[in-house]
Amino acid sequence: MATGLVDSFGRPGANVTGYTLLTSEMEPKRLGLMQELLPNASLIGALVNPNFGPAARQVQELEAAARTIGKRLFVVKASNDAELSTAFATVIQASPSSDILRA
Repeated sequence: MATGLVDSFGRPGANVTGYTLLTSEMEPKRLGLMQELLPNASLIGALVNPNFGPAARQVQELEAAARTIGKRLFVVKASNDAELSTAFATVIQASPSSDILRA
């Protein structure tokens, strides 16, 4: 991982106690959980706040994880109430069916 303390969250290689604020490193885990919950979904949506520092890295991690499991990723961005309304409208318009997960 970025700090070098463990190899990965899935296989840390040692007993480690602590926490992380690096939420982007959890994105593959979150996407894997989504796949387990909705195995037939072909498209997964993600709502991202572009003003959040790690947002770009979160999207990169999600895109990589989606490719790994053969899913398409639909990313919408919002940082305030007006943008949030627009983001949800975009998801609804882009949805070919009910297989988009609004996250």
